[in-house]
Amino acid sequence: MGLLTNSDAFMQAPFKTKKDAHRIAAYNSIMQRLKSRGHSVDLQILDNEASAEYKRQVIKEERKCKFQLIPPNVHCRNATEHAIQTFKAHILSILSGVAPKFPKLLWNLLLPQTEMTLNLLRQATLDPSVYAWAYCNGPHHTFDVTPLGPLGCKIFIHNKINTRNSWDFCARDGFNIGPAFNHYHCFHVVDKTTKTTLYSDTVELRHS
Repeated sequence: MGLLTNSDAFMQAPFKTKKDAHRIAAYNSIMQRLKSRGHSVDLQILDNEASAEYKRQVIKEERKCKFQLIPPNVHCRNATEHAIQTFKAHILSILSGVAPKFPKLLWNLLLPQTEMTLNLLRQATLDPSVYAWAYCNGPHHTFDVTPLGPLGCKIFIHNKINTRNSWDFCARDGFNIGPAFNHYHCFHVVDKTTKTTLYSDTVELRHS
């Protein structure tokens, strides 16, 4: 998993391996998210694992960004290392509370809410009157519009009446994997049997 931080918020993107093809794609996705929210990065602190191609991505002309390398084996100088430790501790606390049968291969689907809840706990450095999530994403989060539930929690997903037969069950087993940002008053869920992800406005949380 890759993690990029600025002075105000955690932003993450998972990647499969440390090869450039995977790391650079994750990096570009984070930079695109920042740009779409009206933010920019003018200086990045990198460790000595950064490849030449990765550095070229950082200093692209359209990004107007520079980088500096920390001294070898001096991780305490790299603020990102401390941010990664904080993020890892946060997601480990979440993983310790998921349902026993939550599929481990789906853990990456928990990252959006993990990032969100961490930023809801932090003040924005440049504007301490708001939390980091609001500073980076606009107005305060409205829980009535986008509800949150325990990540990895066992749930019952309502089977809509026009999608089931007369004697079918009214719900099926699943897991909560986070907020549905683009769907009104819905949860982002995964079907326990098929492992497919979907959105549902009617769920019952069955936290152990």
